[in-house]
Amino acid sequence: MKNLISKLSLLVVALSLAFVACDNPNVEEPKPVKFEVTSEASVELAAEGGELVIEYTIENPKAGATVMATTEADWITENENSYATDGRIALVVALNES
Repeated sequence: MKNLISKLSLLVVALSLAFVACDNPNVEEPKPVKFEVTSEASVELAAEGGELVIEYTIENPKAGATVMATTEADWITENENSYATDGRIALVVALNES
């Protein structure tokens, strides 16, 4: 039994070394994606509601990735133009009836 465990341990070590040895040193490590909101930290809107704009920048964006904003507030919604401009998310804030 000890002999079997020793052989399995050596096999695991050998496989680990094989995977490390296959690493290609010419492949560049991917750069981290940096997302930063550039608009004001707080926004005030009139009770009539209106458009809420969030501006942002992305360094090293990943091809094919998309930016989305989410909220649990049912009085803030998206429309067909919410993501029409890179670096900008435009949301619709409903009328404050209270």
